[in-house]
Amino acid sequence: MALVKHDSLKQKPTLTDDYPLFLTTGRVMSHYLTGVQTRNSSALAAINFEAYLEIHPQTAKIYGIKDKELVRVSSDKGWIIVRSQFSSAIRKDTVFVPFHWTENQNVNRLIDDQLDPPFSKMPGFKLGVVRIQPL
Repeated sequence: MALVKHDSLKQKPTLTDDYPLFLTTGRVMSHYLTGVQTRNSSALAAINFEAYLEIHPQTAKIYGIKDKELVRVSSDKGWIIVRSQFSSAIRKDTVFVPFHWTENQNVNRLIDDQLDPPFSKMPGFKLGVVRIQPL
């Protein structure tokens, strides 16, 4: 293994009055990769049948969001609608949405897809800033 110096050209998003929460994305255990195959398995799809917004209960209270309620999540790139899921394990300034779903639950619609050059060439589908509101 060789060490490679890495200085990302991609800037970390900054919280603003319009977009006061960090959004992070990732996987859930029941869906492999993007979920294209696992969403076709009724047993696996039943475990996580829709995308969700993991949010700290105190943060949800600030925005008037109840547990298991539909929420509109918006960024300067677009919006999605997902169901809230309370968790005390997440930071109060951050929400999480898994990326295995499409259409109006596709969290990648909210995040910059700029590649992180010069080494990895990976899209930046991991972090953004958003605002939330109950439906």
